[in-house]
Amino acid sequence: MPVIRDFALDNDELRPATPGPSVSTGQSPASEDARARVATTDWGSTPLGARDTWPAALSVAVETVLASKTPMLVAWGPELTVIYNGGYVRVLGQRHPWAMGRPFRELWPEIWHETEPLVSLVLRGEPVRVRDGAYVVTRGGTPEQALFDFTLTPLRDLEGPVRGVLLIISESTYRKQLENSLRDSEAQLRLMDKRKDAFLATLAHELRNPLAPIAMGAAVLANLKDDPDKVAHFANIIGRQARHMTGLVDDLLEVSRIARGLLQIEHEPVSALDVARSAVEQVQPLIDSRGQHLRVSLPARDVFLLGDHKRLVQVLVNLLQNAAKFTGVGGRIELSVSEEPQVLRMLVKDSGEGMSEDFLRCAFELFAQAHKPGDGVQAGLGIGLALVRSLVQMHGGSVQARSEGPGRGSEFEVMLPKDTSVQALGARARGPATSTMP
Repeated sequence: MPVIRDFALDNDELRPATPGPSVSTGQSPASEDARARVATTDWGSTPLGARDTWPAALSVAVETVLASKTPMLVAWGPELTVIYNGGYVRVLGQRHPWAMGRPFRELWPEIWHETEPLVSLVLRGEPVRVRDGAYVVTRGGTPEQALFDFTLTPLRDLEGPVRGVLLIISESTYRKQLENSLRDSEAQLRLMDKRKDAFLATLAHELRNPLAPIAMGAAVLANLKDDPDKVAHFANIIGRQARHMTGLVDDLLEVSRIARGLLQIEHEPVSALDVARSAVEQVQPLIDSRGQHLRVSLPARDVFLLGDHKRLVQVLVNLLQNAAKFTGVGGRIELSVSEEPQVLRMLVKDSGEGMSEDFLRCAFELFAQAHKPGDGVQAGLGIGLALVRSLVQMHGGSVQARSEGPGRGSEFEVMLPKDTSVQALGARARGPATSTMP
């Protein structure tokens, strides 16, 4: 039920009061100005008549309005002539002081067709209240959405009939924004708490699982004396599981260092082809063990980045491992590296499980997991993609995830700025490029 649909709140554009008597009340300049306007306006030329002829109910209402800091106005008489206070000056903006003594319908003629039914209701003795009404307001010349609470109350003279309307209005935009912010923060905290619980459950499983083969291998080794093949076999089991646990701890330490701003990266020319080759070399055994097919496409000439070779390899390794983890046996994985005018584009695609729209929105957040702990899928700790985003951003780049939905595969696109320094150009000249993997 709008009373004000489109108005200005230009606090700095209040016009100075015209010379006239003023009363020092300790109020704001706007309030002093409004009081001075009421004192100097020729009310005899309005339907209200001279001030000394005003009914007591009107005089009391006007004094109450002028003494208040809350935006208020009185609309009285057959034309609903308007008298307002300093708080309402801020609402009027450049319409002050023109609006003083005008009929209510002229204050906001563009929305009178909406206001008039409300005013008519009040003139019949029924108050109107609107809470968090959404309206378009203009601040400093820029329209924006704002929320307002306001009431329209009947004003009666001593004989009892309704003779006017009292409008009290306050902006609730900031209160509502704070409420929404607190609600969003609460929801985010609940989500993070849920992810923390899932992370701890997954971490417990991930750390516990290697312990059984380690313990078994240690027990067998203790009883083996003359069988070097079995000793080597169980030593390999222990080593593999220990490396797995070490990798988990390393990931946790990486996240901790990034969160505390302690992770340092090198800034030197890095060959994109070397990064791709190193990443594929590390992930190829995992892909082969799952019977998957990896296709690699590289640019015809080398491209150089300014960054940390180890960390850039880590980015691609995490993305390729993620693709292998969520792609079934015999699935397809693609790595393509291409050069654009200012950036290097690295794309990892797979034919695997894909991602839901909900998970896409939080895929790079810490501890985010596409699967719940205990659902039979080894989803990891929800750290890898968060590390990818942090490392890419530390190199001045960006990363995006895309998927057409569950069962339709996923793709991750990394964009990194190229290094066009003299160092990189010199390195490019010294080394011929290749478009094939070794």
